[in-house]
Amino acid sequence: MRAVRSGFFTWPWILTVMGGTLLCFEQDGRKRWERGLGAEKQFLGRKFSDSYSLWLMRRLNTPQGPRVLTVANHHIWFPAQVALLEPRTGQMTSEYWHPGSLRRCVLHELDQDGWEEILLAGINNPGAGLGHAALAVLKVPFQPSGQAAASDDPFATVTGGGSMLTPSSLCPTWPAWRAICPS
Repeated sequence: MRAVRSGFFTWPWILTVMGGTLLCFEQDGRKRWERGLGAEKQFLGRKFSDSYSLWLMRRLNTPQGPRVLTVANHHIWFPAQVALLEPRTGQMTSEYWHPGSLRRCVLHELDQDGWEEILLAGINNPGAGLGHAALAVLKVPFQPSGQAAASDDPFATVTGGGSMLTPSSLCPTWPAWRAICPS
């Protein structure tokens, strides 16, 4: 069991993980809320159980207020769920499903809008071979939980339609990409 003390969120609550569940407690030990990690999913005709492990939990400031960022990987190798939770209630406000395992996360301001984006590195599992390197860049807020992805999103059935920034959208503002982006 891992616990994150109140200073993490500047509220008097304690967050902890038991099995595949994130729990929030008041300082006096009363349970405030609980949220299961992951869900049963089907990717490319293959079913995956709802057995997930929390890999990352961080505070993230968003235009909608502070959120709890969670990344949970399936107990085998994929998929992975990235979720934003409202810290007072545990309600999921955004969700992205990645068709692989996610192992690194950096929060960094990329597009000069004043809010950090989520950069995730890991593996894409579907397809031939043992997987391929993956980098996902999510602009917050990304696809709200339960909303249908845009019909023109070619990855909607795999990712759930998370809003990803593209290199061309970053080229004008991110100096590291200017060197490789066409003018």
